[in-house]
Amino acid sequence: MTDRGRRFGKGIAIALAVHIIAAALLGILGYRFTQRPPQILEVTWGGGGGGGGKGSAAAEKGTAETAAATVQQQKQQELEQIIAEEKLKPAEAQRFVANAFRDGALKTTGTDIDQILPPVSRFGGGNRTEKKKTIIQRLAQFFEKYFGI
Repeated sequence: MTDRGRRFGKGIAIALAVHIIAAALLGILGYRFTQRPPQILEVTWGGGGGGGGKGSAAAEKGTAETAAATVQQQKQQELEQIIAEEKLKPAEAQRFVANAFRDGALKTTGTDIDQILPPVSRFGGGNRTEKKKTIIQRLAQFFEKYFGI
């Protein structure tokens, strides 16, 4: 091998060693930097603007509690309206909806939905299936509107 070939080989070896060391260091440092806990952002109902004085956290907490209470009240009123308009059994309907929010899904099959339906003849011209479909649609819209709030 010529002198030029040996120098070229040494250059390649040195460059490879430098790259391996740099990659190892960057990998270790990069791992440390990416494993930091995420920043926690505070979301408020009151809009922007600093305020920052004493009591601002309490005011924001009060505002959030007031908003949550308002949403819960509106949710209850809307459910009572659906129960009244569709002539559902109140206690069973309340329990059915509470279970749906607890489970994270509105169960439209099985006997649970049948327990909340108003008494309609299964054999005559009561049009039970249409009534059931209408009730399921209204409860599904209600569930989608308020789930996760």
